[in-house]
Amino acid sequence: MLAHEPLGFPDCQDIWAVTSIKRLEELYETTNEQKHLGRSSIWIIRGIPRSYLQNGYCTAAIRAYQEFLIQHAYENDLLERYANFVGEAQALPKHLDRKLTVPKNLLDEWQGQEGKETLRTIKARFNQNVFRKITLENYQNACCITGNPLPQLLTASHIKPWAASKANEKLNPANGLCLAKTQDAAFDKGLITLDERLRVVLSKSIRDHMTVQSIKENFIRLEGKEITQPLRFPPSQTFLEYHRETIFVA
Repeated sequence: MLAHEPLGFPDCQDIWAVTSIKRLEELYETTNEQKHLGRSSIWIIRGIPRSYLQNGYCTAAIRAYQEFLIQHAYENDLLERYANFVGEAQALPKHLDRKLTVPKNLLDEWQGQEGKETLRTIKARFNQNVFRKITLENYQNACCITGNPLPQLLTASHIKPWAASKANEKLNPANGLCLAKTQDAAFDKGLITLDERLRVVLSKSIRDHMTVQSIKENFIRLEGKEITQPLRFPPSQTFLEYHRETIFVA
């Protein structure tokens, strides 16, 4: 459509080359105006289904691309700050605190969706992605208990759960463990924990099934094993104590 009638956007004909959020917002507004013109739109072109414009497919595509660029820029900025950070783990969350700015059209869409996502919940989702990348890097992309290196099976597990953590604890790398999904589920449910020397401790629920082969392989053989040490930020004893006292089911 832009090739037929640019409407002031000749630079947007190769949409994937556009990296300006502001420019995409301007294109969105123009596209939305043309959408509401219906059959009178200059972008009703022979050979191009009218539904692309009038059913909102074009505006939806622009929004999706905007969100991708915003998330990419936000997360990369935080990861760069992390890479350059020198200091204690508890000081990192403040160093990573960054305002998330989005164009009005995208914010309106987020707030209008089912569940009414707000800027805060979107920022939390982005931060969780950053926490995962930081945690996996800290543990050299392998489960700190089993050594499993498959990224599809790795989880950035909060020692003190995200929902229970304060704002300055959520992105603290000392509140994270890189765990394979089976061990993550057990840690999350309080079936395993770590002692003060970072050794695996099993709950009675697991011990009651110690003769089951899968339990032997995934847990019994790991009892007392010390986790692999991370590159930069070891687990906080404060968070581990919270897990043992609040989450772990002895």
